[in-house]
Amino acid sequence: MYPRRHAFTLIELLVVISIIALLIAILLPALGAARRSAAKMKNSVSLRSLHQAQSTYAVDNNGYYTGLFPDGSVKTTIDLENEFGTGTGSFFFQNGTSVLPRFAILADGDYVAYEHIVSTQDTDREAWDGNTTFTHRNLSYAALDISVAGSSSRQAWRNDGDSRTPIFSDRSTSIAPTNIGSSLWDSDQWEGGVTWNDGHATFEPEPVVGTTSLGGETIEDDNLIDEATSDNGESPGSHVRMIKFNENFTNIAYPGGFLP
Repeated sequence: MYPRRHAFTLIELLVVISIIALLIAILLPALGAARRSAAKMKNSVSLRSLHQAQSTYAVDNNGYYTGLFPDGSVKTTIDLENEFGTGTGSFFFQNGTSVLPRFAILADGDYVAYEHIVSTQDTDREAWDGNTTFTHRNLSYAALDISVAGSSSRQAWRNDGDSRTPIFSDRSTSIAPTNIGSSLWDSDQWEGGVTWNDGHATFEPEPVVGTTSLGGETIEDDNLIDEATSDNGESPGSHVRMIKFNENFTNIAYPGGFLP
């Protein structure tokens, strides 16, 4: 005769289910943290790639990054239209200080892989295909505000290797309030990746990044996404500020696109 098989009792089944549920409850947060850590690492790779792309561009531009001429002057709307071979009016009021052209020059010149201009966290963006119009939909990151002529920010937009100068960051998804914002990583306040002008990248837990440096000028307790004038009273362009920091594309750059 075959031995009689022992069937699970209801209590034993409940115990097994409880153990499985407990293991899932323990493992899920760990898995979530691992995925977040991996996403941060991949994002840092993209940010470092953007710095490397700017450095490569700067070799033939007297050290200056995209949007500026070798003498440090700003490319005008007409200059950009001629550079990209687009029709008159295609850039509207954008010039070399606007965000979109500065990234578009890198993309169009194959200085950076298209996928590195889109964050892994930015699910409503897509990598540019190299053929269709390049728009804000193909761009996740913010860049240093260089709009003020003669400012330390403008002077810092070059390959000077300053480890305290942030040049790119994750964008903010909100401008209200401007000194807190929200981000792709946190809906309550801005946090995100930053690439600095020596090529290293960090993940900052808040927009106030401590001491920065712009064109040799040291700024204490600087804020990446604050208003045009900082809490410390620096004049516009004399402190770090990242532009392209909202969801609706209503910042300095025109919400359309170019590079047909």
